[in-house]
Formats: sequence, C-alpha cells, structure tokens
Amino acid sequence: MSITLSGIAIKESHCFSFFYLKFVPVLLVLSWFAVFFAQAQWAAGIFFLAAFLYLYMAWKKLNMPLFYDLGDRKKYEI
Repeated sequence: MSITLSGIAIKESHCFSFFYLKFVPVLLVLSWFAVFFAQAQWAAGIFFLAAFLYLYMAWKKLNMPLFYDLGDRKKYEI
C-alpha cells in the first residue's frame, strides 16, 4: 500500500505542482523503518504527517476547477 500511495503522491506532485508531495515516499519509508525497529510513537507521528499531506492535497484538488484535471473531461462532467 505504501508503494501505491507513493506513486499517487509523485503523480500528483508532477501534474498539479504540489512540491511537498515529493516528501511522502520518504516519509512512508521512514515510518516503516520506525515500525521495523519497534518505535511506535515515531512511526505514528510520521504516518500522521504523511496523512496530513494527503489531506491537504485532497483539499487543494477538490478546490481546483475541473478544466485543470487531465484526461477525458467528458467523463467528469454531469
């Protein structure tokens, strides 16, 4: 799941110029190292930070106009 979330973060950082999303893969790797070394508090904090970045990305993406989105725009219009 971390690989998928990292891929989404990198894709969104390129498509929508969200520079801070390039840190999400690094944060997810660090959090899994913290889990591996039984540092639950550090892992939870790092996961929380990555989740906050995703939440901010979702908020910004929801507020973007529809014509900024890539792909077939007819599929998104009602």
